[in-house]
Amino acid sequence: MIAASVPTLIVRMIPDDMKGLGIAVTGAATGSALVIGPSLGGIIAQYLDWAWLFYINIPLCAVLLYLCCRYLPKDQGADRSKDPSVIGAVSSLLFFGCLLALVEDFGDPDLNFTAKFITGNTAVISALALVYCARRDLQRAVLATRMVVNRDFMLVAVTLLLSTMVAGGMNYMIPFLMQIGWGMSSAESGLYLVISSVAMVACVFFVGRWCDRSGCRNPVAVAMIARLALCGLGFFLDPSVGIIVLVVTLVILGIGHAFSGTAQPTCMIHHATPGYEDESTGLMLVVYYFAVAAGCALFAMIYGLASGGVESPDNVVRAFWNVSAVGMVIIVACLIMTFMVKNKVVRREDDREEHHNFVE
Repeated sequence: MIAASVPTLIVRMIPDDMKGLGIAVTGAATGSALVIGPSLGGIIAQYLDWAWLFYINIPLCAVLLYLCCRYLPKDQGADRSKDPSVIGAVSSLLFFGCLLALVEDFGDPDLNFTAKFITGNTAVISALALVYCARRDLQRAVLATRMVVNRDFMLVAVTLLLSTMVAGGMNYMIPFLMQIGWGMSSAESGLYLVISSVAMVACVFFVGRWCDRSGCRNPVAVAMIARLALCGLGFFLDPSVGIIVLVVTLVILGIGHAFSGTAQPTCMIHHATPGYEDESTGLMLVVYYFAVAAGCALFAMIYGLASGGVESPDNVVRAFWNVSAVGMVIIVACLIMTFMVKNKVVRREDDREEHHNFVE
């Protein structure tokens, strides 16, 4: 609910020429939370009872509830004219869930024949239901026609989907590599992963200002280049190369998160179909979270096929090479699509007035 609400608040409350900075603030908050949360959780779990991991949220949420009621504007009433149908919402949930289960099971079989048969048929039926809803009610479907016929918007959405799949898959695989391939403990690998969060927070505000000042296409291209470098370094992540290469890889991972997590959502907001800004923001979140899950499932499948299900150090390193190769192919496609999208620079309101007066 928080993830769905915050981008909508950015769309509605922050000026058009500052949306990149608004996305950057949320990115910095997320990055800081990824650093503070595990560290604080480890301290609480070690020196207090583990139940305090839950209790500590009660006073925090009470304070946040007060701040929301005090500072957020009141709702103006619900507009049900664009709500998706119940059939469309349920069928989309079933389709994506079944699809992910089948992809993950292909690399690491857990389902028996009956379960696969039921899951596969459910995916097909729910896909047909989605198509039916889209054809029957063009503007209230989960993907409204006017929203998805926007070429630049859909190119950015596909790029976000594919690049986030790679990022999600790498986030899933790197801890495996550190713990099994490098022999690290869970605590040690967790401390190293903090490096990527710090790197993200360090440059995310710069990315937001760059998007607001010059448009999002070049920052998105930098994100793709960073992820190409990340996948390229995946071929050298062997314990014999030393810890410096791992640290550099984690820094590049964080930089890629900063550029992609700020520039691509901002680009989707800028290219949203007029009148469908809220729906486009919702689609952005669906794409993002589905991509993270799909990336983990896809890379788990590749890992299972490459390693044969045997978690030895050599197998994990070899599987990571396969994952990196697939990631590079996907990111090259994303880089090509990035340059197919028009670079849109949103002017400040006073700049627009000055330009209008000059023309007059």
